[in-house]
Amino acid sequence: MAYVVNTQLLIRRYRSGLCSGGCCLCVITVVATVLLPLFLGLASGSFWPKEFARYEQPDVVYQNDLVVFATGERLDATGALVPLAVAYSTSSRVQSLLGTSLRAPSEMRAAQRSPFGDSRMDVLELNITLPLATSERITAVDVLLPAQVKLHDVVRLDTASALVLSHAAGGGGAGVLFAGDVELAVRVQLPAGTRYLDPAAGEPALALSSATSLSDVTPAAVLRRLHGRNVTLHARVPSPLWTPDPSPTLRQPSADPGSAAGGFAGLGGGSRAFTIEVLLRVPPQPIWMRPTLTETLKLAWVQYLALLVPIWLLFWSLSCLVFDSGIVDAAADVDRVVKAKLH
Repeated sequence: MAYVVNTQLLIRRYRSGLCSGGCCLCVITVVATVLLPLFLGLASGSFWPKEFARYEQPDVVYQNDLVVFATGERLDATGALVPLAVAYSTSSRVQSLLGTSLRAPSEMRAAQRSPFGDSRMDVLELNITLPLATSERITAVDVLLPAQVKLHDVVRLDTASALVLSHAAGGGGAGVLFAGDVELAVRVQLPAGTRYLDPAAGEPALALSSATSLSDVTPAAVLRRLHGRNVTLHARVPSPLWTPDPSPTLRQPSADPGSAAGGFAGLGGGSRAFTIEVLLRVPPQPIWMRPTLTETLKLAWVQYLALLVPIWLLFWSLSCLVFDSGIVDAAADVDRVVKAKLH
């Protein structure tokens, strides 16, 4: 009894002249098999990508500096409402520019937390308490936070930016809460590479140490400076929470039971406070980048092969059908079977 131990297919070869229909069909099939996947890939729009997004968590480092502007109204000695403007900055140079509007906070806390232990800041917590006299109330506040943003994966980035938080209310308040996410905005795609890039060319977004006037560190000046940059940070706070003032009635400075200097003596003795709380997290987000030539060719080659295989099978089946049916003139040669003796 004999068993099948090997199987070999017989090859049928078709021969025709150089200018015959069979030869033309063969040339057309080979050219279409090679070029059709290329044309389909280019028509799809993703064959030769000019940009793509990679998810990465930016490394945002708070610079332990800030500028706070608070505006509102107060009662003067005659009982009339006049505009109020108080401000604070951690920079001694900016403090000298603030003049009489300088108001040192009674309490300030800042912390950066990384719950996952990957040395990247995930949450920024900031709490500032501004003391107020009973004759003062705050209706709007602006917070400027300089930060350094870095990318370490496919795109290497190390540049300076700043976060601008602003909110205005119709009436006086006791505090405001900014809770949201930090987003990295990129206008032009960043190139992939191994060298760290600095689109800002070392220019700080919030020039506290080199400010010559107060107009250099206002929110409008910072936004104008950041508007022309390719990489910027944005604080996406959908709805800042404004806490209404529990005692909206203002009292005359002379009626304050606090000190004789208008009832402003810290947080005690007839004074009150305005609290600014910032709670921001840095989530992973898409970073738009330009791929390198190697990555572009790799993606193109994978898509080309994915289209080449089914197209080659289709044209091969059609060619077999045409030649087997005798639609074109071609002479067929079939391999002969060699019978071996069984021992």
